[in-house]
Amino acid sequence: MIEVPTYEVKLYSNGVLVGDCRRLAENLTYTRRRTKLGADSIDFTINDVLFNEWCKARGWTINELLKPLATECRLVRNGIDIVGGFLATMPSYSPQNASASLSLHFDGFLNLLAGVYIRDTDTNLPLGTVTGGAGALVSSMISLANDISDDAGKNYDFVANDIDTLPSITHTFDNYKTIKDWIVERCDNITGAGPFDVYFYADKSYDVKSDKNFGDVISDWVAQYPTMLNSTSITSISASEVGGFCSAILGIGAGEVSATALENTAINDFILNQEKVSEYGYFETLYQDSSISTPSVLARNMNTKLDVESNPIWQPQITLHGKQVSPKPTGTNKIWIGDTITIKNDVDLTGMTNGKFRVDELSVNISAGGDEVITPTLERVDE
Repeated sequence: MIEVPTYEVKLYSNGVLVGDCRRLAENLTYTRRRTKLGADSIDFTINDVLFNEWCKARGWTINELLKPLATECRLVRNGIDIVGGFLATMPSYSPQNASASLSLHFDGFLNLLAGVYIRDTDTNLPLGTVTGGAGALVSSMISLANDISDDAGKNYDFVANDIDTLPSITHTFDNYKTIKDWIVERCDNITGAGPFDVYFYADKSYDVKSDKNFGDVISDWVAQYPTMLNSTSITSISASEVGGFCSAILGIGAGEVSATALENTAINDFILNQEKVSEYGYFETLYQDSSISTPSVLARNMNTKLDVESNPIWQPQITLHGKQVSPKPTGTNKIWIGDTITIKNDVDLTGMTNGKFRVDELSVNISAGGDEVITPTLERVDE
């Protein structure tokens, strides 16, 4: 039996630690996501009267800690930083009698990069063509965010840790695109540099990891359903219906589309998965992105979309209890994003919810007493 963990909810203002407000934080939930799914998040509610007293006791005002971007949060589990983020919104205010409940939402640091566009800082025009190892290029884009924010007066202070050597890529920026969008679009491609993750730590340092180097294959426990004694049991398991199937994709990039060949300036492509046509049937879908001006980029994105949408299979949603499995990045009896776990569902007649699954997202709800309810988002791993 795993002991109930201790959590700290540390608030910072412009990089300065204010204190741990865990005793005031209610409905505490956090989510860690692989890069292809977007940014991490931390959410909790707090009473404004108690929060104001907490702030004043530490020499701050409540207004200073309700400033989006300037206020940051780090969630600490058993002394280990688990996730960090910045206050993404000014919380809503709805008083009841003499006090109000404030809902604080913190976005993971990937979303800071949604506020910086890739451009030549001298001309403010799109950056043009860049070439280099994918890991190094990602890191250079994050450095660009540091430089731009520093010139504006408040550096993001991202720090590179481990940057894997990834295959070389070429990308042409003919239009404006945020650094976040570019990273998310690149990280899940089945061609080019291949899949990778940008993993942000709570202190704003980050790794760029190739898919094969990200996460662990969990072998010391199996997720069992139905519940069995002396096993790591799944509290609930389900699978949503799967729609959006296609076996062919028509892709359109930058330019004007015309039925007249001489007037058509848009790049286009068409790809077909003959194997999926034979197995399921023929069905087209359209992929369109006016920011793409290079045929190879268009083809890469189309192949990624086709790979996903030509495989209609259940991806199970399960619920685990923290008393059996710990949401943590290292150690035993653990589960974390990037990990591969095994599910054994004895009542699934199709077998689709049995086997090995990769953890793409991990949401954890923490009770007032510290009990954890863990809800991973899973993706089947080919065996």
